[in-house]
Amino acid sequence: MGVLVFVPTNENLSLFPPSNLSLSRVLLEKLIGTYVHFYRRIFERETLSAIKIFASKHMTKGYCMSSSLVDSPSIGNHRIQRSDKNRALVIDALLLKFSPTEYLLLKPLLNGQAISDHHLVQEAFSCEVSPAIRENLDKHIDKIRSKLRPSGLDVRRVTKYGYILLAVDE
Repeated sequence: MGVLVFVPTNENLSLFPPSNLSLSRVLLEKLIGTYVHFYRRIFERETLSAIKIFASKHMTKGYCMSSSLVDSPSIGNHRIQRSDKNRALVIDALLLKFSPTEYLLLKPLLNGQAISDHHLVQEAFSCEVSPAIRENLDKHIDKIRSKLRPSGLDVRRVTKYGYILLAVDE
């Protein structure tokens, strides 16, 4: 939806008598403000409507998913449930979805123990560790970290070994 914008110039203001020029300019500015406000409200209403439709579609998926949730060991004070079919975790009340590779890397970490790079690479990529694979592993772990950040969990590096999933100390 386009926004109608009227820019007062000397040419279009010359249509008004000189005595009413300042009054006309004030009226035009108020009119412009009203139009901008009106279109902004329509845009916000349509955006809110789209968000509600999007949420309703995903809420039904969430309710269907609840029957396929499997409890994982708690980490810190966080209750963790997972859905292998949907590649999703429910941490406390927060639903997080992951790509197939991210989920394959994250799943072994859910037991709360340190997992070696070799084991993670085998799980996700089915190959041996090489510098290129190691770099790819690090990129996927960074994406997992960014998705987990709101949940209060983090994937930490265990030097010269692998990774561990821990509760973040606030």
